Amino acid sequence: MQDKGLSTLVGLANEGSTGIVGRARGDLKRLRKWQQKLSGFDSKERSLSHALIELTRVGERLNISNHVLNEASHIFRIVLERKLVRGISISVMAAASLCIALRQEGVSRNLTELSSAWDLEPKKISRIYRLLTRQLRIKIPVVDPLNHVRKICGRAGLSKKVMLEAEKIVRLAQRKKLTIGKSPIGTASAAVYYACVLMDAEKTQQEIAVAANITEVTLRNRYKNLNDHLEYAPPTHRIDST
Repeated sequence: MQDKGLSTLVGLANEGSTGIVGRARGDLKRLRKWQQKLSGFDSKERSLSHALIELTRVGERLNISNHVLNEASHIFRIVLERKLVRGISISVMAAASLCIALRQEGVSRNLTELSSAWDLEPKKISRIYRLLTRQLRIKIPVVDPLNHVRKICGRAGLSKKVMLEAEKIVRLAQRKKLTIGKSPIGTASAAVYYACVLMDAEKTQQEIAVAANITEVTLRNRYKNLNDHLEYAPPTHRIDST
């Protein structure tokens, strides 16, 4: 509801000097209370409108279905109505809401894609994402890194042999509990690069990172973690620093 610019707040500053008492004073208080409610409602509607515009823009850019976008807007509305987050920009709240909706629906989109689309730091989105999932008591289905291996190999133009080797590495990492708390796509991309090194597939970290749509730093860190703990590679193997 819009106030057409008539947003002057009804006050009680002069009520004592003008002799406003009894029912008249009560009416004035009720009027101010309702005006404050309407003002708050307008603010929420503006925030929701802004979020919907942002979600639509990002949805078109990342080719996200209307079903997921509707779920994200529903989550955003709940967060807004319950006042779960204060002092956080609408963009960060909308991005976190979309992240939750994507993972609930099992849609593969990593944090790098979302942060780039919103021009936000991934850490900001991740922090609010974790906060909202806790406060809303949302259980996010666990995404298996194996689901990403085939896609990454396809985008990188790798052979089926490399893909199968990467899947073996992922399963070994899972048995050793190296994937707990780690990004599934980060683990998958590291396993793919690991397989490339073992099988002499001429792919650089940059090429695999591009195929997985993650940063080289993320790939390098996850690969180092696997290489340090799996003992799957020959002793002479060294990390590619390119």
